[in-house]
Amino acid sequence: MALESTLDLARQIQSEGERAIQPAISALDAQRQNVESRYQGVLDEIKRTQEQEISQTQRNLSREYGRRGIPLSSGVFETGMEEKLSPIRRFYSGQLSQTGLEREGSLLDINSQIANLRS
Repeated sequence: MALESTLDLARQIQSEGERAIQPAISALDAQRQNVESRYQGVLDEIKRTQEQEISQTQRNLSREYGRRGIPLSSGVFETGMEEKLSPIRRFYSGQLSQTGLEREGSLLDINSQIANLRS
């Protein structure tokens, strides 16, 4: 009988502790969702900007080669295109990687805070 009442008391204390930290956990969950949404918006914008820059570069180079009378099917055009697009792709790849790492770091921090509250 005494053991059961001790277990009941322990469960009650645990339950009260969980209720006490629930507002903080809810706030951190909301913050996590906000961080995920914000970073996804940034990543989408980086991708959109990359696509625009690549399209613009392709158009400009195609026009330039067309004015010069160089066929777009030539190896010279392909080489020129790759020389123009490679730095753009490298830059935006770095931007996407860096932003992704920052997002993961922010989410890890929030998840650690939640874990610390629960422990």
